Amino acid sequence: MTFGAFHGHPSSLNWDESFGMDPVDAPIELLRRRRKMPAIQFPQDDMAGSTAQPLFDTTKGKFGPYAGQLFIAEWTHPRILRAKLEKVNGVYQGACFIFLEGEGLEVANNRMAFAPDGSLYVAQTSRGWGTREGLQQVVWTGKTCMDILDMKLTKEGFALTFTKPVNPETALDPAAYPFIHYFYQYHGEYGSDKMDVTPAKVIKVRVAENRLTVRLTLEGLVPGRIYELRPRNIEAEDGESLVTRIAAYTLNQLRD
Repeated sequence: MTFGAFHGHPSSLNWDESFGMDPVDAPIELLRRRRKMPAIQFPQDDMAGSTAQPLFDTTKGKFGPYAGQLFIAEWTHPRILRAKLEKVNGVYQGACFIFLEGEGLEVANNRMAFAPDGSLYVAQTSRGWGTREGLQQVVWTGKTCMDILDMKLTKEGFALTFTKPVNPETALDPAAYPFIHYFYQYHGEYGSDKMDVTPAKVIKVRVAENRLTVRLTLEGLVPGRIYELRPRNIEAEDGESLVTRIAAYTLNQLRD
C-alpha cells in the first residue's frame, strides 16, 4: 500500500532485469504499465502537502469512533488526516478525510503514537524546510462530532456512513453531494495539477432506516480516478452541522 500526496515520481516501482535498461532511462509508458497504483491518493494541498507516518487506531474506541482506521501525519499543513481502506477485486483502495485541522495543532507533523489512555501524541520536526519542533497531545473529549465515518464503493456509487444519524431533510438532497473526479499526471516532473476535472452527478440518494448510512447513485463510475466530494448543508438529527469539508476516494477498481 502506498500513501502520500502525489508527486509524480516512479519511486514505487520495483526494479527487475526485465526492464532491460536503467529505469531512469525507461520510457514513461513502460513505467506506467509497471506502476502499482497507490491505495490512497490525497488531494494535493486541498488535503495534503507532504504526508508522513500512517498509524492504525488500535485504541478500541478510546480515541472516538474511528477504531481500525488509519491516521496520517501531515507535514506541510496543521492537519492530521484519516483513511479507511477496503479491498475491491483483491486491490486495496479507499477514502481519505481531514481528521483535525488547526485548533492549536502545529505544522511539521511527522511521527505519532497512541498512549495507553487512548490519547494521540504527535511529534513535529524542523528537519527539511525549517519550521518547528515539538510534541503535542490530542485527546478525545468523549463527544462525537457529526462526521463522515466511512466512504465505501458500491456498484452504483458510494455508501457514506456517518458518526451520527442524519436529518433526512438535508441528507436526501442530491445537491448536498457535489462530486468531481480527476487524475494526477504520471510523469518525470515534480507534481501535477488535477487533470481532466469532471463533475460527477448524483442521480439518486437513499437514507437507511437507522439514518447512519446514505447510499449515493452516481451517473457512471470511471476507474483510475480520484472521486472528490465536498458535502454541503448536511446536518445530524440533533441539528449539528457536518464537520467533513472534503472526502476523496481513490477508485482503482470497480465492483463486479
